[in-house]
Amino acid sequence: MTLAHNKDTPTTPAKVVESPSKNSKQHSTLRGQVVFSELWTREPPTEEWTIKPLVPRGRQVALWSPAKEGKSLLALDGVGAAATGRPVFGQRPGEPINVVYFDQEQTLDDLHSRLLDMGYGPDIDLDAHLVYYLLSDLPPLDTEQGGKVVEDIVRRHRAELVVLDTMARIVRGKENDNDTYRDFYHFTGLRLKT
Repeated sequence: MTLAHNKDTPTTPAKVVESPSKNSKQHSTLRGQVVFSELWTREPPTEEWTIKPLVPRGRQVALWSPAKEGKSLLALDGVGAAATGRPVFGQRPGEPINVVYFDQEQTLDDLHSRLLDMGYGPDIDLDAHLVYYLLSDLPPLDTEQGGKVVEDIVRRHRAELVVLDTMARIVRGKENDNDTYRDFYHFTGLRLKT
């Protein structure tokens, strides 16, 4: 399961060079070179949270445990609270945020009973900030097509948090293969971070 917050942190980033450094021995056209002399002069960032203390703002988080240990339940609890502004994990309530959740594991009955157990029902408007795709026909996210579909959905719903549940069912490559995760990062993960 991967959770990714889709908003940049409001802190001022270090200067990033758009063209090669004068000190560079190789000429490169890559963006993103950090100027360390400027990095050390910036104020240390204060950690901001999308779902405290589970999902830091602007970061990707992976939840791992053996099967059937409650990862999806934990994610759903956090997401429901984030989308409705309710307190979660002992934290104060916050402003609701827009969330997109891709669930490739549960059934509609599972989702219904879990949400009822968490105190949600028809009197709480989950539709306002939570877009939930259940057992969808999402293209594999380790492909260009999958990355584009997710990017379109995230932009359309202005998602600040995206949940992918579970990694094994959203990629076409082997779950324990490095190439699968490289492809996921290249086609989808990088899009979510930017």
